Amino acid sequence: MRVPPLLEPVACPLCGATAASDVLRGPDRLHGVPGRFRLVRCHTCTLIYQNPRPTADAFDLIYPEDYKPHQAEAWADITIHPDIIQACHFVAQHLPNGGKLIDVGCGAGHFLVAIQQQYPHWHVIGIDPSPGAGAFAHSYGIPVQQASLETASLEAGVWNAVTLWNVFEHVPNPLGTLQLVRTMLVPDGMLFLGVPMADSWDAKLFGKYWVGWDLPRHFFLPDHNTLGRMLNEAGFEIVATECHTATLYCFTESIRWLINDRIQSYALRRLSSALTFSRPLRWAIAPYLHFITSRKRATILSIAARRLHHKY
Repeated sequence: MRVPPLLEPVACPLCGATAASDVLRGPDRLHGVPGRFRLVRCHTCTLIYQNPRPTADAFDLIYPEDYKPHQAEAWADITIHPDIIQACHFVAQHLPNGGKLIDVGCGAGHFLVAIQQQYPHWHVIGIDPSPGAGAFAHSYGIPVQQASLETASLEAGVWNAVTLWNVFEHVPNPLGTLQLVRTMLVPDGMLFLGVPMADSWDAKLFGKYWVGWDLPRHFFLPDHNTLGRMLNEAGFEIVATECHTATLYCFTESIRWLINDRIQSYALRRLSSALTFSRPLRWAIAPYLHFITSRKRATILSIAARRLHHKY
């Protein structure tokens, strides 16, 4: 029986060029998928992307059953989780009248439940290809399709908002995804993204231990320039950016990755991890986190982009 390949060579997903230089090679630090994975920087457009990259046949391997975004119990009290509530407010700030919203890559559906509770005038639906898609949302009567954006049964041209929270960097064809999102939106509809940024200060500070790399699940990592180019080429105009998501988590998780790599003793790892998540450390790093958030250079950048009537 032929075993399908789990990695495939790819060209740059932004410009299609093949000439690139190594950025880093590293393991899966989150779930321990076997092997080492490679990130390169395109010589033409400077986008950082994974090459070779996992194939569609590797989906179940790189997204195991305990992958946190797919877990219904990941956040027990959805009404007070600050990251999700901030995402809801970010959408409502730009579309105060509500409307119809698709959450692409919704996982268990935490954002869908939160925005419907915070802003009941929104009509929401989620899509996610994972087997447990929408487990949390279903318990609140919110529809979720187990599908990708390409295979979902959704009417085009009628949606006021499409959200991709920490999802965009997982798609193999980012330009194609943005172009498809554009067809789903009404004129002047809006796209909302949350994306780890390769030019964040955390990326520079932690290097190969930066949580934003998340090999092998993150297929590409944009910076402000390459993300702006993607959106412009797909027919979107950026209207606002903010850093309000997972700032503390990304910093402390990056420290944990560094500790796990540098310290061999399990007991010392446990002690170091406890100190990493301690209140004194949170107080100590608070000025740094405030600074990078105010400069929009934290790990995760949230983007609001409006659909243009014509692509340029």
